Amino acid sequence: MQIIVGLGPVESDVVQPVLGDDLVFIESPTDTEIAKAAGAIVRAAFVFDEAQFAKMPNLKVIARTGVGTDLVDLDTAARKGIPVVITPGSNTNAVAEGAIAHALHLTKRLGPLTDLVKSGRWNERTKYPVGDFESKTIGIVGFGRIGRQVAKLATAFGMNVLAY
Repeated sequence: MQIIVGLGPVESDVVQPVLGDDLVFIESPTDTEIAKAAGAIVRAAFVFDEAQFAKMPNLKVIARTGVGTDLVDLDTAARKGIPVVITPGSNTNAVAEGAIAHALHLTKRLGPLTDLVKSGRWNERTKYPVGDFESKTIGIVGFGRIGRQVAKLATAFGMNVLAY
């Protein structure tokens, strides 16, 4: 049985069913388990440098949860013949929803209005005019997977979309 380790927060109940019976996923591996691992599922904030490669002599593959590989030493991976795979589309919805959430936060002035509610000063709310999304125009720079999903969400709010 081969070991796959999570480096950064990766939930085993999501991963293990996909791996099947011949692979075991370890969510919070020990140093011994890391040394035995044939594969690693790596989160965005985890630095996979030459020192990490040295800790994993049995490593056969690195899988990134997302598309960014800037924190993975790709030169060392190539020199060792270890493929680094990505998961295009896996975070598209989360990123697009995050962009819309930030736009809503700013448009609805959630920060200052929440502070007013917390401090019992709701009567001062007119100092913070809020906007609406409906009939407004959103500009999207980059119209790949994420940009298209932002456009889809924006149109659900009745927004006009301009994309470049």
